[in-house]
Amino acid sequence: MAIIKLKYRPIIKEDYTQIVALTDKYVNFEQAYRDYMKSVCDTIGENSAGICALDDKGTMVGVILYERGMHLTGGREDFFQQIKEDIGSDDIWTGSIVVVEDEYRNKKIGAALLVHILSHFEDIGAKHLLLEIWVRPDGFAPSESQLYIARSFTDYGTVDNFYAEAPGLEDHVCDICGHPCKCKAKIAVIHV
Repeated sequence: MAIIKLKYRPIIKEDYTQIVALTDKYVNFEQAYRDYMKSVCDTIGENSAGICALDDKGTMVGVILYERGMHLTGGREDFFQQIKEDIGSDDIWTGSIVVVEDEYRNKKIGAALLVHILSHFEDIGAKHLLLEIWVRPDGFAPSESQLYIARSFTDYGTVDNFYAEAPGLEDHVCDICGHPCKCKAKIAVIHV
């Protein structure tokens, strides 16, 4: 097996085009999603942060992005209140996305991205990271194993029909389900 050598570095605002090129392959939210990613990239270093993995040609093959504050698809104020009570503050960042190119999957690239972002958050004094982990209808959660990289985390459970019940996504045809979405989401907070 060939050793994969990637370079990891913080995201910069100019990475927007590469982030969209990568995420467009795996996320089906069209222009609204691209606008959202633009707003995240525009606040890098202020209210958002990220790490990317680059191959030897400088092409982005993985990305992880976080935003200051609590954000979940469709709002979910019920989770926000419980999390605030548990952590005792509003000092929290939320994972926006983690994407790795198909050919690099199952090679611990996502885990390496998380390790780098956790180190970055230690450096800036961030204490908590909220995650919305996609869970397929068959129960498989591709990113769930990343929780176990953290020193500690709080699991808030898995929510059935999380995306189908999100405002604005009621009729969204899921790339995985092939019909209105039946995917779930696991909600967890990593404690840095």
